[in-house]
Amino acid sequence: MYRWKLLTIAIVAALTAHLLSAPAARAVPDFSFRAASDCADACHNYLGELPQIAANTRCSLSCLGCHVNPAGGGMRNAAGVRYAQRRVSTDWVAADDALVPEAGKFIRFGADLKVLSLDPDSRSEDEYRSFFVMESGAYLSIEPHRNLILVLEHDLRNSFGQYYAMIKNLPLNMYLIAGRFLVPYGLKVNDHTAFIRKGLGFDINSQDEGLLVGLNPGRPYVNLAYTNGNRGSRGFDRNDEKAVTGNLGYAHEWFHAGASYYRDPTPGQELTLLGGYGGVRAWKLSLLAEYDAIDADGGAAGIATLAQLNFFPIQGVNVMVQHELFDPDTDVDKDDHSRVSVGIQLFPMPFLELDARFRHITDYGDIPSEPKKDSGNEFVFILHGFI
Repeated sequence: MYRWKLLTIAIVAALTAHLLSAPAARAVPDFSFRAASDCADACHNYLGELPQIAANTRCSLSCLGCHVNPAGGGMRNAAGVRYAQRRVSTDWVAADDALVPEAGKFIRFGADLKVLSLDPDSRSEDEYRSFFVMESGAYLSIEPHRNLILVLEHDLRNSFGQYYAMIKNLPLNMYLIAGRFLVPYGLKVNDHTAFIRKGLGFDINSQDEGLLVGLNPGRPYVNLAYTNGNRGSRGFDRNDEKAVTGNLGYAHEWFHAGASYYRDPTPGQELTLLGGYGGVRAWKLSLLAEYDAIDADGGAAGIATLAQLNFFPIQGVNVMVQHELFDPDTDVDKDDHSRVSVGIQLFPMPFLELDARFRHITDYGDIPSEPKKDSGNEFVFILHGFI
């Protein structure tokens, strides 16, 4: 087991040494507001060379700038694919060699594949190591009109997905979505096991069905969703109570601030969430944070938090330190669950991410939908291919 750990660390260290020898760049991977650190070079300076992308691109620093879904994640638009090639990895692609995954003028493709290797240490009586396909999404979008796009996203291994129609390019960049989708709540960090995602019920398989309306005229954005409240369920909703999700924010070149609200009044599963989130950027550093207040069925009042500091020495390398807390009931002593992570994310080539993290976990209580765990350490390695 320890040989495997040392081998993995050696591979990551070798890749880091190679990447650090590349010329320095100011672009930053991952979250959309950080792309503003090189806004001109990331988009404006090359879109004239790619008219098929420029014609459908709107200046935005929200999730909608790179993804079809305004809540983020899933199918990437043409600008998002191009950004991934030019400003995410250390090996950026020139405009003449740019990949646009499409068939004809109206059909585009995409995919996400995440393979996890988990090695817990002292988490149980029997040590183990496991590989797991976290995500295997295949995406298809059909755009028969500049104001209409049909999106089909399906996870081939885990049998869930998003399927929706989107009316877009309305005044003030307004849009309307109908179908099955992830509701727009909080930071959509790329780790869907984060407590602010899985702990609150917004992980990768928590799609809901209903309507979403929003607008994103530039820096500000607003989303409002009206859904069944059956996150993750594919069954028919047989009650009159519906969930409401609201999300608004302002994405500036140097900071990002937003607030989210979720309310599901369904008897037996009543839940109200109120959260604030944001980030700031300076030099090669960025700080992300989110705080959520939980009012659950039965009167339990809890919190979920995340704070993450990122350092980008060069384009394609991110060193991160993260702290998370989930406390389902602040009135109950020692029922919380906390996690401290230290890791590195490498993007050695376009469309490939290598993520290695060491986590120290302190468990007093349970996380919804997760088994009870003992306190201890774990080593996580993720290979993520995407297009």
